[in-house]
Amino acid sequence: IDDIYSFAHRVNTMARFSPECCIISLVYVNRIISCAQLPLHPANWRPLVLASLILAQKVWDDKCLA
Repeated sequence: IDDIYSFAHRVNTMARFSPECCIISLVYVNRIISCAQLPLHPANWRPLVLASLILAQKVWDDKCLA
């Protein structure tokens, strides 16, 4: 858990995501674990956390085109 927090904190600090993106990212990771029956392993947690952070930022912070 400390590794996941450290990784997410570093990405958040470098990319300057809004605090809401971190919460939405956590929801996405939770949905992946529960709906896809995909447990977190040492080999897959970094890509899952990074993808969820990027997706959350894209959904929450980007403005849609008219």
